[in-house]
Amino acid sequence: MKTINFITHVLLSFVMVGLSTQAQTTDIGVENKKKIENSLQLFKQLSKDIAIDKEFNYRQELKASRSEQTMFYFRDTTLSKTQLLRHLKRAARNSDNSIQFKRYFLEKQLHFINDLDRRTISGVYDAMRSKTLNGYLDILAVFAATDRIVPTMARS
Repeated sequence: MKTINFITHVLLSFVMVGLSTQAQTTDIGVENKKKIENSLQLFKQLSKDIAIDKEFNYRQELKASRSEQTMFYFRDTTLSKTQLLRHLKRAARNSDNSIQFKRYFLEKQLHFINDLDRRTISGVYDAMRSKTLNGYLDILAVFAATDRIVPTMARS
């Protein structure tokens, strides 16, 4: 009889530990979901700020992000703000348009870019691209093309 009571107590202890662990994982799941939702909202706001700001300074933002230690928790990955800004810059540098810009993220399995609308993606691409070497060359090409189009006046 003592053996049966002992075994029953041990089994009940395992059941209680199992239930406690399950409750803790459920709480962690809810907590993670809130982190992901908050990070997504923060990412959308950051992207809109970059897209709207005509004088966006990548270097200054990157320097500030190093001291902030802001983390973004997405469904498929976790990135710091510094890493996120670097991905944005690298994608803009390696792309010729906003479609290729978005494709960069999809190829890297960074699907959080799908949560942004086309206008925001285009604005972020333009802001990041304008401060790259290829962006400067694009601007020079536009100016060179307009010089050929605009007729020059001859002096008499």
